[in-house]
Amino acid sequence: MKANNIVIYTDMDGTVLSDWDRGPYIPERNLKMLRDFRAKGGLFSVASGRDALSILKYFPEGIISAPLVCSNGALVYDADRMEAVHEVPLPESYAQEAVEYCRIHKNVSIVTCDADGMYHVNVDERRIDADGRLRNGISCEKFLSGRYLKICFILNDAAYMEQMIKDSADFASSGLVTTCGSGPIFLEAISAGVSKAEGIKTALKYAEAQNRVLVCIGDYYNDCEMLANAHIAACPEQSPQDLKDICKFICCNNNEGAVGDLIQKLYDM
Repeated sequence: MKANNIVIYTDMDGTVLSDWDRGPYIPERNLKMLRDFRAKGGLFSVASGRDALSILKYFPEGIISAPLVCSNGALVYDADRMEAVHEVPLPESYAQEAVEYCRIHKNVSIVTCDADGMYHVNVDERRIDADGRLRNGISCEKFLSGRYLKICFILNDAAYMEQMIKDSADFASSGLVTTCGSGPIFLEAISAGVSKAEGIKTALKYAEAQNRVLVCIGDYYNDCEMLANAHIAACPEQSPQDLKDICKFICCNNNEGAVGDLIQKLYDM
């Protein structure tokens, strides 16, 4: 396949990035192949649960060439203009229920984000650093009165995930959101109808790139809809079998350069 007919969207953590205990960083194989792909006219961007700035800091200038899809689709962001072009905020009622839940359940914390960054919510003055990142904190009052795009529940223990999923489904406003695991201790909530797949559709329309072959790669369950809606889907080899079953390509481990491996497989088609 020729690069100038392709647009690639990749997940960040566990896909284009190495594991956290190795940095994280973008493996050199990814950077080498992305530079080649871009030089040949390919379009490349990211669809992630992260905010825009925490995505952009990893990439050299000139690699990102299509709008970012952030907060699992709640934000589409023009990286050249450094501005949001589409936002879908979290329902206020769900945010209120999430705070009340965490006040009762001390083993669960909340992270949220807007177009400018990611923040932990100070519930009972608790701070979190569950994955090695120290985030800015905001008060519950600021969170509940602002326009935030998603909630990520962070659990102290992965064994609590099944209970967290059940409890969150019992929120009175659960019908207003979609929840999905993004890691063993992460459960994310965004407005109903929002997804990486829908965010990519909005991004491609904004970039006038709807006629390109859409190639997506991701490693976890919050990537399922994105992969199912791609023309060509791929995942790293450490992904759950459920994802592998819907992918055309199973690429190498993320630490070895899964996105670079994908680009080579596309060239070889």
